[in-house]
Amino acid sequence: MNKTNSASTNLTKSGNYLAELRFSGNEIAVRLKEKENKEAALIQANKKLKENEEKYRLLVERAKDYAIFLVDLTGHIKTWNAGAEHIKGYTANEIIGKHISIFYTKESIKNKEPEYNLKTAKEKGRFEDIGWRLRKDGTKFWADIIFTALIKAHLTALVKN
Repeated sequence: MNKTNSASTNLTKSGNYLAELRFSGNEIAVRLKEKENKEAALIQANKKLKENEEKYRLLVERAKDYAIFLVDLTGHIKTWNAGAEHIKGYTANEIIGKHISIFYTKESIKNKEPEYNLKTAKEKGRFEDIGWRLRKDGTKFWADIIFTALIKAHLTALVKN
């Protein structure tokens, strides 16, 4: 092979390589734009999710006619809303961490109702009952309660006075 043919071959290879680089550059630009679009969509979805979470949190926190709170699987109270405070008389600071048996009568505790209610909600995903419950001041009130399993680590309780 002579020098001219060799140089021509090298130029051809260089030209092909440059063309491939230009094609790759365009492909990178397209993929980068796709990535930017996906990131923008994720940011927008995350913003909407946060807005919805905030609306739901406010709805639960401000509900006055219903006691809505989370309990862990052992029955210890994890959250407390204004309705729970209004109906049951405990502030969040007083009640969070306490066991739900605090709301049951001595007879109900003797009959292991709190344990049964939690166990049933865990196993079936939901438990509903109507019966006497206790307020902070010791007075009884007739309550319609619903335990709903939200996730494997928590249950939610809904009590209507």
